Amino acid sequence: MIFYKLVLINLSLFILFLGCNTDKSTSNTDNKNNINSLEDLSSLFKNPPNQYRSVPFWV
Repeated sequence: MIFYKLVLINLSLFILFLGCNTDKSTSNTDNKNNINSLEDLSSLFKNPPNQYRSVPFWV
């Protein structure tokens, strides 16, 4: 029983560390839509970037 708990804890920690991204080249720092305030966020809801807009049905 204790063995299974240790395996579960080790597996959970392993998955946690795999999810941590240390590569800074894939970070979102170069994105032009950096959100620093609530006003920035609300403006993106009113006028979302093209990647988040709906597509016409005829495309």
